[in-house]
Amino acid sequence: MDKYYRFSWKNIEKGNGEYDWTAFDREINDAIDNRQKFGFGIMSAYPDGSSELMENEATLFYPLYLHNQMQSEQVKDWISPISKMWVPNWNSEYYLSAMERLNQAINNHLDTGSYKAAKYKNVINYIDIRGYGSYGEWHSHEIVENMSD
Repeated sequence: MDKYYRFSWKNIEKGNGEYDWTAFDREINDAIDNRQKFGFGIMSAYPDGSSELMENEATLFYPLYLHNQMQSEQVKDWISPISKMWVPNWNSEYYLSAMERLNQAINNHLDTGSYKAAKYKNVINYIDIRGYGSYGEWHSHEIVENMSD
């Protein structure tokens, strides 16, 4: 059986453009050790996940610098009243630019990374493309009565 793993975005990107591949490498290396293909997703909203990163008593699954950038915009990221997590403004220029940089960094890491002579790019079974909604399948979050506050 192949391996699939979900990562919180904030565990991969610690600061603006500062990527830490420790958790990613641990999981893909485990797949290599077990002769498995590896699939993964990067979560920016993860209602069932846990996070030690908190802001205003709500969890964050994307980097704090990105949250702060979105808070400076007219349409801000917001707290879900049900899951008590921050939900990105999916249309934010900051969000979209950061997501593009993250995808480029992932591509570069897969192209250049290896473990025990196995190139990471050759171990990938699939990449669960996310970036919108909690699960990436055009799933949207709870409706909020007034998001402009």
